[in-house]
Parts: sequence; structure tokens; C-alpha cells
Amino acid sequence: MRATRRRHGAAAATGAGPGLRLPATLLGPYGSGRAGERAWRTGGGIRDRAGGGPGSGAPCPAAGTDDTDDHAAPHMPLPAGNGARPGPPRAETGRATGQSLANTAAGLRGDGAQPQAAHGTLHRRPAGDPAGARGGRHFRARAWGGPGVRSVSASGPVEAPAGRAPGAPLAPRTPRTPRTPRRAVLAAWLRRALWLVALTLTGGVSRRGRLPRGGCVVVANHSSHADTAALLAALDARHAPLIGAAADYWFARPGRRRVCRWLAAGFPVRRTGGGLGDLLGTAGELRAGRAVVLFPEGTRGKDGGLGEFRRGALLLAEQAGVPVVPVGLAGTDRLLPKHGRLRPALVQVRIGEPLRGPVSPERARAAVAELAGEAAARPERDSALRRRTAAVVASRRGLPLAFAWAFAEALSWPLMPELFLAVACAAAPRAALRLSLAALAGTLAGGLLALHLAASGAHLPAPLTTPRMHAEAAAQIGVEGARAVAHQPWNGVPFKVYAAAAGRARVAPGDFAVEAGVARSGRTVSVGLAFAALGVVGRRLRRFYAVYLGLLGGGFAVGLGLIVTGWN
Repeated sequence: MRATRRRHGAAAATGAGPGLRLPATLLGPYGSGRAGERAWRTGGGIRDRAGGGPGSGAPCPAAGTDDTDDHAAPHMPLPAGNGARPGPPRAETGRATGQSLANTAAGLRGDGAQPQAAHGTLHRRPAGDPAGARGGRHFRARAWGGPGVRSVSASGPVEAPAGRAPGAPLAPRTPRTPRTPRRAVLAAWLRRALWLVALTLTGGVSRRGRLPRGGCVVVANHSSHADTAALLAALDARHAPLIGAAADYWFARPGRRRVCRWLAAGFPVRRTGGGLGDLLGTAGELRAGRAVVLFPEGTRGKDGGLGEFRRGALLLAEQAGVPVVPVGLAGTDRLLPKHGRLRPALVQVRIGEPLRGPVSPERARAAVAELAGEAAARPERDSALRRRTAAVVASRRGLPLAFAWAFAEALSWPLMPELFLAVACAAAPRAALRLSLAALAGTLAGGLLALHLAASGAHLPAPLTTPRMHAEAAAQIGVEGARAVAHQPWNGVPFKVYAAAAGRARVAPGDFAVEAGVARSGRTVSVGLAFAALGVVGRRLRRFYAVYLGLLGGGFAVGLGLIVTGWN
């Protein structure tokens, strides 16, 4: 009985006799039942005991599956186009479907047989012709036979794609290179603009060098919290820099964590164990073209010294296959000292050449030290005249000088206090607010004295004024009273003319002081702050302070002449 069963099973498997029913998994795409068995036996599925390749009983895989593309013979070229449909052979091909793949391969090799359509072929239309409008039906024969098996169509064999021989293997697909997300690049541009403006207002930032294309690990000296702002302002935003920050300081509290992530693109790095794993987690960002900024010292240095470098940043660069870029910083320790307050200072950033291959801590430290020394060795060029002016106005003599200038102008002095503020605030921007308030106080005090003297009948000299100015001020005072002084900051009539007209019109000193304070404060303080901002923005041009004074004097003379001529 057991021998009979083995004989019947073999006959069924080889298609030599009726045998047993074939399982559905073996029939594959031919369908179930006797019709599927008949198609399987007549279509080349009969087992070939000698070969074991084509005709071994396994149905041809469908197009687009892993079996077709990954396990088929490597010499089989793929025809161009799309629209393949798996399925059994069709009668419309005009060829017999009982031909085995081995015979089909022989016909394709040119052995004298007419090219036949093989069992298990694919019905394929040309690319861009989903409806078959071009009239040609293309079939693809896939076989495990000789290297001559190629794609065939109704019109005959089709040559292999240009650039590859018929027997050459398929070229492997190139893996897609990861790219930096656009949102990260946009956020980097916004951060760079923010810190550029902030550092410009606090002394300016100077950069030399550029980062290489692609991802890189940036290593820099660390002496201040301002180092992060300087690097974000100096590095290219297309690299979308990430800043490694101490997890025990910047990520210990929710407020600091938000500031570090939003304003500095920071990620936590543990300093008490596990920090190397935190660093290696950014290897994918490096391969995508981003820059990872790390401070190998691990903490802020003291007295501008450079501490010992740790290996974490260098191991990260080696693991990700990216270069190490040394960067030297100078001026951040003066801008924001450790445990100190913010004060204006020029920040200089020097970007060195990338270090490729395995980089030792000593080599990286030497490169950073050289760049930092180069940045610190180039002091800011300044003007001796500006330094002397700033020393005077920023000292105890500055406030009395501003008060006296404005007081004299409110009585008889022809040069307005805004000219003094333009000279002093551009030289010493930090003293701009208090100098402006001192000038405002001098203007009000001088105006009250001029009002009192005019009310008593005294007539003070008023150079560079015209009779029309006096007539206009008297007319406005007569109609509006003390509120008429609100026109003074914008019509070009000196303040001393309004003070004298108010005294002759017997305006109450208290009302005049209040209205004059409201009218003059906006102009005086805004002018002082505007020239202070000019001094900060033009910090790198301080050596031209003498030229600035010459242009300022010439412009003031021209403007005053035009005003006097207009009121003459």
C-alpha cells in the first residue's frame, strides 16, 4: 500500500498519470480544480527530474514580486515601460501554450526554432500606452535557462537596454541620500537672524571661513554662554546647526529646556554617564548634511584658557564618516563673562579647515587653540579721538556737560542739544539714555529761565533767528497758550523763541514746563538713542570717527542754513 501511494504521488507530481489532486499552493496563478491542473501540466509546470530549473513544477512568479526581481536569473533584462499584468498565457498570442520554458529559451537563442511565447509570461504594454493604442502587445519571458533569454514581443526579440550587455546583471539601486528637513533649515535661518541682530546691538560679530559642504562636527572653545549665540550667528544656516548642551543644566528645568531648544536648537548631552550615546544618536543628522556643534571641554573655561578635550565629538565624527571642523572664538568672555553681566564687546569667529580621518583630541585642541589665538590677536581698530570723547562723556563730567549745553541753547546758544547728543552718543552708546535725560533737563531749566527773563522785560540775544520766527511763535502762543510749544520740535523755530514769546504773553511757568516737557522729551530722547544705535551698528567703523564728525558738522551747517533761509 505504501509503495502504491508513493508511485501514485510521483505520477501526480510529474503529470504522468491522473494521480492525486494537486494542492492549491502548487498551482499558484493557474487557478484551482482540474482546469488549473491541466494548465499547470501543459504550461511547463511538469517536473524535470534532470534539470530542476525551468519546468521543475514551480510556477513562474508574477511580475513586481520579490521572487521576480530578487531571485530571478541576474542575466534577465527588464523591458522598459509599465503596465505589466500577471496571468496565464493567452490564446491571443497566436502561439501554443504547451511550450516549456526550456524550449522557449532555445528559440530565443536562435537555435532555428521560431520564437515562442512561454508559459507564465507577462502581458506588458509600452510605457505611456496604458490602453494599447500603439497596437503592439509586449510579453516578457522569465526563465532560469541560459543567458540568451531576452524580452520578446509580437514583432520579435527586443534588445537589452542601452549601456548593459544582455547577460549583464541588473545594476543595484542607489540608496537615497537623506536630506535636512526644510523646517529645520528655515528655523536655522530665523535663529541666525535673531542672534545676528542681538550681537550687532551688543558690539558686533566678525566671521572668517566657512563650513564645508555636507555634515560635519564643529568643535570650539567654550568660555561663555554667548558662545552658542556667536556660533549660531556665524555658521551657515543651510547646515541647520544642532548645539550639544549640558543635560544637567539646560534641561533640568522646563524654562531652560524650552529656551535651549527653541532659540539654540540644543539637544541634551549627559555629563555624568551616557553622554557618548547621546552624541551617537545624532549620526543620522550628520549624514543628512547637518552640523553638530560640541564643546569638547565639557564646561566653560576660566580666564580664557583652553581645557582638555574629550573624545566624544571625535568618535561621533568617525562613526558618521564626516569631518571635524575646528572653530576659534574670541570676545565672548568679555561680552558675557562667567557669572558676570552683559556688556558690549566685539565677538570674532574663526572657522578652520576640516580635519578628516581619525582625529585625536590633541590634534583637535591644537587646531582650536590656534584659531582662538588668531581671533584674539586681531584687536578692534579704533580712533583715538573717539576714545577720548567716550572717556569724557561717560565720566562724571558727561552729565553736567549735556545739561549745560542744553541750558545755554534754551537761553541764547545757537547750537541745539541734539548736536551734542550726536557727538557724544555715537562715541559712548551706553551713556546715551542718561545724556539724553540730562539734556532734556537742561532744556526745561533754560526755558523757564528765559520765560522769566522775558516776562521781566529782558531781551536776550537770539542768533540765527529771524523776525518771522518770533512773529509765528507769538501768534501761536496767543491762540493756544502753553500748548503752542508742541509745534516747536517739528517747525524749525528754536525753543528759546517760544520761551521768550511765552514770557511776554504772561503764560504760567508751570503750564509751560509741562507742555514743553511733553513736546521736547520725545525728540531729545529719540535722537540720543538713534545715534547710540548708530554707534553700535558702526562699531567696526570706529576708526573713522573723525570723518563722522566732519560729515556731521557739515550736514548740521547745511540744515541750519536751509531752516534760517526758509524762515527769512
